[in-house]
Amino acid sequence: MLMVDNKKMKKEQRPTKGNKKTTFDVKYVPFIITMIVIIIGLFVGYNLFRPKELNYKKYMIDNSKDLVYTNIDKSYGDYVKNVPYINLNTDAISALNEEIELFVADYLDKAQCVIYYDYDINDGVILSLMIRIIDYAEDNGPINYFKTINIDLKTLNEMEDIDMLTAFKVTEKDIQKKIEEKFKDYFWDLVIDNKIDSASCDFECFVGRRGFLGYMSDVNYYVKDKKLVVYKPFLIATSQEEYDYFVDNEFVFEIT
Repeated sequence: MLMVDNKKMKKEQRPTKGNKKTTFDVKYVPFIITMIVIIIGLFVGYNLFRPKELNYKKYMIDNSKDLVYTNIDKSYGDYVKNVPYINLNTDAISALNEEIELFVADYLDKAQCVIYYDYDINDGVILSLMIRIIDYAEDNGPINYFKTINIDLKTLNEMEDIDMLTAFKVTEKDIQKKIEEKFKDYFWDLVIDNKIDSASCDFECFVGRRGFLGYMSDVNYYVKDKKLVVYKPFLIATSQEEYDYFVDNEFVFEIT
């Protein structure tokens, strides 16, 4: 009769460290699925919303030049005139370049006049261009004129005022409030420095001297360092004191 040693058999069947089977705990499945979903969501979100290098460069007329460059450069003594050109080849941009030419046309050959420009490319999404004319020949001068152009580099179309307000989530009331607050700062600075007598000319009188029809008249939107600002010209010289205060003013109002 064959005898079986049960103790020896049990010992041999006992799994060793090398062939030990691992089991997966199903309680970790929801956690793993959640982490995978989060990682995919972050990847998609990053690629969807991150600032991108867009294809506007393939529409550039001259790749050796900047997106905006000086097209006309004139000077009369100390009065320099630099006129910009948007270096993009589309019908919409061509029309904007023509608008720039018309804006500066009456001042190119005027001796006591300065023309200059500035521009910002904000993450390759919005091109903002500002052209400023300073006419020193006027009796109430210097007189300032501004033109701003904002271009959506994804579509290469000009952004209207409503597009700018929507992009920065502000309203015209917000703009008006910011401009009014800035003029109040100007007024009280002049009063404190004894350059205006508030008893003879109050704030409404002071604003009335600035020569504009309202806070929202001649408002020019511009994106500077990814923030919305407004350029708004106004008269500076109703007295020597006011002239000295405003002579170096940039006429810029921070909005966001």
